[in-house]
Amino acid sequence: MKWSLSSLSVFEKCQLKYKLQYIDKLPTPRGAAASRGVENHKIFEDRIAGTLPTLPVEYNYYEQLANEVIEKKGQPEYKVSFRKDWEPCTWNDPDVWYRGILDVLVPGPDAWIIDWKTGKIYPDHDDQKHLYATAVLSGHSDVRRVRAEHIYIDLGKRREKTFDRDELRGMQQHWEARAKFLDLTAPEDMVPSPGMHCRWCPFSAKAGGPCRF
Repeated sequence: MKWSLSSLSVFEKCQLKYKLQYIDKLPTPRGAAASRGVENHKIFEDRIAGTLPTLPVEYNYYEQLANEVIEKKGQPEYKVSFRKDWEPCTWNDPDVWYRGILDVLVPGPDAWIIDWKTGKIYPDHDDQKHLYATAVLSGHSDVRRVRAEHIYIDLGKRREKTFDRDELRGMQQHWEARAKFLDLTAPEDMVPSPGMHCRWCPFSAKAGGPCRF
């Protein structure tokens, strides 16, 4: 079963939500915070792509960073897709296993990944750094090291981690171990896991959804 970090995260938090969202494909409305995040991603994407001459005045303190990324030929909205053996494949390959989109990839032996965030700093953002670095190392044999960085636009903060090629097989095994449960769990066995997250779930009983919680 193909997966992304967002779909795997939903599965690990609540299997029923995963089933309703990714198998049954029930509509999931986008909240105000998510919509703002998409809008801000688009601004930085357009700036890196060169279709926006400068960043809006409220983000001009990132202009130097944007220029650095452009100078180093950073590629916005960089797609990665792999089969189960971590062999790169096309996005719509019939055997695609994992798919992801990096906000920015700056190529080279010492590659640089950037992900823009508009909200708070959360521990699971480290999962994203780890997975995206795994993808870049798996897909580019010339890359020896990856610097994965989150840039928190509103907070004016940056957090990064570095991953070396000699760590790659262990990194791949980490994601293989987590993703295997998607294949081992039949849709009819995907049950709800109630918790605080139910307050924001569009499928909850409170929101008029099909879940009993």
